[in-house]
Amino acid sequence: MNNTHRCRTRCASQRRGPERGSATRSACAQLGRAALSLLLVVTLNLSAAEKTDNKALPVRGFCIPAPSGNRVDEFIKFIEEELAPRSVNTLILRVDYGFQFTSHPEMADKNGLSKEQAQKIAAACKRHQIRIIPLVNLLGHQSWQSNCGKLLRVHPEFDETPAVKFPEKYAWPNPDKLYCKSYCPRHPQVHDVVFALVDEVCDAFEADAFHAGMDEVFYIGEDHFPAHWDPKLRIPRGQVVAAASIVSPKY
Repeated sequence: MNNTHRCRTRCASQRRGPERGSATRSACAQLGRAALSLLLVVTLNLSAAEKTDNKALPVRGFCIPAPSGNRVDEFIKFIEEELAPRSVNTLILRVDYGFQFTSHPEMADKNGLSKEQAQKIAAACKRHQIRIIPLVNLLGHQSWQSNCGKLLRVHPEFDETPAVKFPEKYAWPNPDKLYCKSYCPRHPQVHDVVFALVDEVCDAFEADAFHAGMDEVFYIGEDHFPAHWDPKLRIPRGQVVAAASIVSPKY
């Protein structure tokens, strides 16, 4: 294998979250992460002459954060010189709120991708038969450590746990059990905002699929929830159904 191209992987011990399940489940999770990391390293170390067997691996995917607006040309070069020669045919692009939104200008990121830049990336993927799937995290991952994400900074009324404040210095574990915040899917205005953003991103990339994220949701069924919550409906399934009802007919 060509060792020129290397993939940096983060050791599981560097990303610490809440204790989950038994020691057996923890060991299985670590084994799964190790296997996934190994597969990613092997894939990116393949030279152009060592293309994967398309029949053995019908989906050859890669997930990466979307570039900022000033690095689009560099990103397209990465697609053409690194992904395409290795037969990657699916690109999950973590856009989140790094986009110059017009449907909700208050959510626009001036350093994020514009519609025209998204179309440029989409065209590069199309030239190399790469299916692009944009990702915008729904429900969870609305903060990280002491940093509040764009949605809850602009719309603090969507915060599922407003009583939980960000510490000046983050550490895990902490008294508030804060890993990352979620928005409240039962807020009457939240879907008007987030689904409009999803539509705009998917349209810009001319995508036929969408990745909703929705992992690592740790605040469920808490006692200190907003008044508009019905505690009987505080389940992630409701968010899945809501997202599917809006997204599925179009994508």
